[in-house]
Amino acid sequence: MKKLVGVGLLIVGMVGGSLAAESHADQVIATILENVRKIKAVVPDAVPMAFWDFDGTIIKGDVTTGLKESGQVRYKGMAELAILNGFSPFYKGEKGAAEFMHHDYPHLRSFARWLAYPLNAQILCGSRASKIDEFCVRQFDESFASWYFSSSVRILRALEEAGVVNHILSASPELFVLAARKTLGLPADRFNGIRVAIDGGVVTERIEYPLPSEGGKTEILQRIVRSTPHGYAVAAFGNSYVIDADFLRYVVTQPPLPNGAKGTSMMINGGTPPPAFDGLFLCVEQDDVVGPAKK
Repeated sequence: MKKLVGVGLLIVGMVGGSLAAESHADQVIATILENVRKIKAVVPDAVPMAFWDFDGTIIKGDVTTGLKESGQVRYKGMAELAILNGFSPFYKGEKGAAEFMHHDYPHLRSFARWLAYPLNAQILCGSRASKIDEFCVRQFDESFASWYFSSSVRILRALEEAGVVNHILSASPELFVLAARKTLGLPADRFNGIRVAIDGGVVTERIEYPLPSEGGKTEILQRIVRSTPHGYAVAAFGNSYVIDADFLRYVVTQPPLPNGAKGTSMMINGGTPPPAFDGLFLCVEQDDVVGPAKK
């Protein structure tokens, strides 16, 4: 297992304040950009790309289900907030939110993730997508963005500034993660989450496949790279050996990149790797978050 544990601090500018990144951040940035340099030395118009999971990778906790530490709720997830604010025809008010969060969703997820993840988006059926987006953007502006991992934001922004195109691959509803576009500074077409069809501006229950989970993340990654002239996947970031390991493994085992360059994959707070993944990824521990919510 390749392990980098952040202990130092680096202060860089950020919208609305400053952020501290653990010491591994600059090493990871340097490694990726050296491989980008190798590629561009022989393919000057290359488009290097990095692919990120969102929950537990960019944000501490889970944008859909929230974050609880030591028995204390740090923030409520977007699914619960959406129900409480009337965006679900199936679950209503505090009783409905409690039923969904503590019974229906966890029970379904325990035996069928491929059904549970779409349900988070389908509960919004019948609501106007623009109203949900306005609500979710406001949550990021007011609270969620303060829970971004400092090191993840540092790496993402450094790569973006160096010309690496960052894409999000998330098993949360796309309507939820898309609302992070302003605070992350990424365009809307870089976000890939659980996607439902929208008819006449209204959310439907129809799921679009593949799901951005497990092998589906790899499929979406490959589709994005193939659709981009001279596109190359140079980096991947995740936090789960169940949900993210497949696309992380692809980036480090894909067909050879030009000029001896290699893909870099980073596993964040993933714990001890299963034997099948031992030694494949840079394994790091992150805890520092951007904003005042860590007080």
